[in-house]
Amino acid sequence: MSPIPTGRLFGTASGNGTDMAGDVGPGWEYYLDMLVASRDGSPTPDFHDYHPAMQAYYRGLSPETPNGA
Repeated sequence: MSPIPTGRLFGTASGNGTDMAGDVGPGWEYYLDMLVASRDGSPTPDFHDYHPAMQAYYRGLSPETPNGA
């Protein structure tokens, strides 16, 4: 049995500012879970389980609270 290759994945989202955390954060998490599913054969996630469901969580991580949030 050959070893499973390992590595690191780095991602950035520039130019969005903290006001987009509620939209960008759930998307990144969704795409990472899609990557895992493609590698290990697990069921693919449903985007609606991430957005808008996780918006409040990611907005809460932001050091600034955007107007109207």
